[in-house]
Amino acid sequence: MAKKFNYKKDTNKGTYKPLNPGKYTGSKYPNYKSGWEAKMFQFMDINPNVIQWGYENISIPYFDPFTKKGANYLPDVTATMKCGDGKTRAFMIEVKPYSMCIPPKPPKKPSTTSKKTYYNYQKSMSRYKVASRDYAVNIAKWGAASAYCTRHHIHWIIANEKNLPGFIK
Repeated sequence: MAKKFNYKKDTNKGTYKPLNPGKYTGSKYPNYKSGWEAKMFQFMDINPNVIQWGYENISIPYFDPFTKKGANYLPDVTATMKCGDGKTRAFMIEVKPYSMCIPPKPPKKPSTTSKKTYYNYQKSMSRYKVASRDYAVNIAKWGAASAYCTRHHIHWIIANEKNLPGFIK
């Protein structure tokens, strides 16, 4: 049986040093938390249509449904780009695997009552609860980000392997 992918443990992490530092708006080099973020940084850095870009440089307040408190969301990338029609547009981009953009599926109840089956079901339920919490928090963050983008005339994108095929693998 193949090992299940763990987003937090099984992703590349590091610091990206921009090749075109004049386009990057941050005061220090951005730290990527996944290989996909690193690819996004490289794309922003070397694409001639990107005028400027930044990493986690906007703080958006949102209500965390689990802590029942206000929190701040830092979207991954903001960019100003020259588009194909010649117009300049602002973008806010969150890089996230598609599996974290859809509601998690609950585990199936075991058909037998063996200890091992029950134990595995309990582990699956535990993972499901964590995934459900993460999804609910992401939805709260993205709702706040979408509203922020609407107010500020910014294009909001959640980049994943489904909507950017070939770019994110």
